Amino acid sequence: MRALVDSGCTVISSGPFALAMKAFGALGDGLHGAGIAALLLVVGSLARHERMRRTGIAALLAVPVAGLLSVLLKALFQMPRPDAGAVTFAFPSGHATTVFSLAGVLGYALPAWTPLVFLAAVLAGVARVYHRAHFLLDVGAGAVLGTVTGILLARALLGPVPRGGTVRLRTAWALVALAVLPLLAFFLAYERTLSAHQPAHPSEDSRAGIVVRFGTEEARSHLGQGWSGDERWTDGLPMVWAEGLEARIALPRLPPADHRLRLLLHPFVGVSGPSCQSVAVTVNGEAVALVRLDTGWRWYEVPLRAGTLGGASNEVRFHFARAERPSDHGSSGDSRVLSVAFAVLQAIPAIPAGLGQ
Repeated sequence: MRALVDSGCTVISSGPFALAMKAFGALGDGLHGAGIAALLLVVGSLARHERMRRTGIAALLAVPVAGLLSVLLKALFQMPRPDAGAVTFAFPSGHATTVFSLAGVLGYALPAWTPLVFLAAVLAGVARVYHRAHFLLDVGAGAVLGTVTGILLARALLGPVPRGGTVRLRTAWALVALAVLPLLAFFLAYERTLSAHQPAHPSEDSRAGIVVRFGTEEARSHLGQGWSGDERWTDGLPMVWAEGLEARIALPRLPPADHRLRLLLHPFVGVSGPSCQSVAVTVNGEAVALVRLDTGWRWYEVPLRAGTLGGASNEVRFHFARAERPSDHGSSGDSRVLSVAFAVLQAIPAIPAGLGQ
């Protein structure tokens, strides 16, 4: 899984892929879907092409009907988005429902174009996962809901449409599968690795034996190489940037018992998409964990075995997969090489089995 995520991140972090996701993501907008449907209706009416006209009517009905169904299901399930600060619910994805309802209509009306139509719909759905607006499950549910809605409405208005099973059509479907399946496999693996070190309760733990609040004068005595000066995030949160590919911090003596290291982190992301940032944590020279970071401020936890802890102090090293200059992306004139912002570190005694949270 690690190899799949690493190789996939190389692809999706490229500029061309980011542009493609921006373009395909726009297809899921309800206004764009309605615009395509209206165009079919107008052209069909002017050209006296009854099938095209009916296709436009079916699409004009499918987009709002599917959109309304997705809103009702969001209110029913109330499932969160990847962005914990989002104020709207995630399941199913409204954008995916909309674009697949349009694909359902067009695919039914134009069988020869079905593979291409659904390829565009899948990429529009993937764009929602890429931009961390939805989980893959949200997009999958929206795809099913939208497709069924579109096909049912198209069938009702167009009646039976001859379906051909030509070699060319089967080949087109095979090519679509070859293009899409690795992409879906990557995002599925990526979502699983992101959640591996995220705690069930994403907040500070009052049982922490050691707390380091980055960006404060008290934290400076713990910081070794690889850190920026003290800063504040846009909301006033004290923090420091890790600069370059490695940063070190020295923690005081910990009791000889298992602990959990809890961190509040925010990766630097140069483009609008997954961070593809990872942090390899070592304690006193021993590898502890490889943590994949999601976008935004999030809490992460890694285990610390009693055997890895030293005597009077403990050196923790953070090795980062990537570091970038904000100035290279035009986001600011900052020419520092930044990797991850740190706000809080806690060393928490491990909870004995059976005691719960």
